[in-house]
Amino acid sequence: MHDPTEGGIRAGLHEIALASRVRLDVDLDRIPAQPPTAGICRHYGIDQRGGLATTRRALAVDNSVFSLSKPLASRLPRSGSMIIDGNGCASGDDRLRLAVALAHQGGRQAVAARGTARVGWKAPGDRVTDVDVAIQVRLVDRIRTCFPGDGIVAEEGAAADPGEREFVWAIDPLDGTNNFALGIPCFAVSIGILRHGLPHAGVVHDPNTGFTTWAARGQGAVAGGQTIVLAEQPLTEASNVAVRVPVDPDLAAAVTGWLRRYKLRGFGSVALHLAYAAIGALDVVQDHKATLWDVAAGAAILLEAGGRITDPRGRPLFPPAASAYRGAPMPLLAGNPTAHAQALADCRPVPDASPAEAP
Repeated sequence: MHDPTEGGIRAGLHEIALASRVRLDVDLDRIPAQPPTAGICRHYGIDQRGGLATTRRALAVDNSVFSLSKPLASRLPRSGSMIIDGNGCASGDDRLRLAVALAHQGGRQAVAARGTARVGWKAPGDRVTDVDVAIQVRLVDRIRTCFPGDGIVAEEGAAADPGEREFVWAIDPLDGTNNFALGIPCFAVSIGILRHGLPHAGVVHDPNTGFTTWAARGQGAVAGGQTIVLAEQPLTEASNVAVRVPVDPDLAAAVTGWLRRYKLRGFGSVALHLAYAAIGALDVVQDHKATLWDVAAGAAILLEAGGRITDPRGRPLFPPAASAYRGAPMPLLAGNPTAHAQALADCRPVPDASPAEAP
């Protein structure tokens, strides 16, 4: 059975539900989109190649199919489920699986529109394109459909008032818009999820290279199909640091010292910087203009990998201040624990020498 157009993937799965060994060949990119009312559809298992492997449940959203493949059957928890989707995301967290699928969808949309985007300015030096907006609209629509009780904040205008909701999604449809608009193939779709204000899950996906990393709280972080365990690496002359330029005047002395001692790397995407820190490619990330939608996904990944993220004075970054949900900057310092501690010591202000008291 190929490309079941009548009713999309749902009809096709219903037709073969009674034949558990029937082979189903599905072109995931050609399956028609589900209507918004379909939400997350729970049906029968499809393996990563589109073949029906078992009659365990699967999820379908747009043209992405989530499923539990046979080799993972032994890893099912006692309650709930663990599902691996067509993008390789194995997790018991429904929100994370949706986020990974949507990040890949957004990435495909961005790559398809590359070179044709209409570019504008939302602030001096800060570009925005119609592609950013289109991707965000699609992501927000799917999240609202699947999790209508969740809050949503996003770069291209707040998508929903987060209020006091348990879960809040923080979305940057294209982190690295300047790169995208200029034809530089370095940008990412960043989707983070907060629970009670703390990083719960997130995915950062670079559609240019295929680099994708994700995490859910208590389940570890994954990149390239492998669990990330971030090593404790001190800062040395071989270390790589990413800093925001122009430099934060309050940290000028510290940053100048880093640039003299370490190697500078800058990719134009806070989400990618944090993702690279999570895999140990960057030792320190400093940014004084990052926003919640830049940070939420990367923070979840970095923390699950064993890293640290605070403000430049060592104070917790989460839960965010109310202003952060409206786009106020969240100055940050991040990295592996040892490097973070060293960088933090550099950032702390030197106390003013006070004159000795008169006898």
